[in-house]
Amino acid sequence: MSGVLFFYVSLYSKLKNTMGNMSYCRFENTLNDLRDCYNHMGNPDELSGSEKECMLDMIDLCKRIADQYEDVDSDDEDEDMDPAGGHGIDSHV
Repeated sequence: MSGVLFFYVSLYSKLKNTMGNMSYCRFENTLNDLRDCYNHMGNPDELSGSEKECMLDMIDLCKRIADQYEDVDSDDEDEDMDPAGGHGIDSHV
């Protein structure tokens, strides 16, 4: 993980603990943020160096998530999903 991304993740964690984590809308909020990032990926030349690095880290994480959950049927809400996928997702993206 890049040093800049680690800084932001650490800062976010501290703010999240201060502001309270609304786990009931974690995925909804993250999906909205991810869509916003996706909509601004068209011209990476307009990004700062650290933003480019974080964009690449995010793409890598999205690929890992897609690979890990490729067999999940989104129509089956009762499916038992192991968030760690049995091999422990870490923050080294």
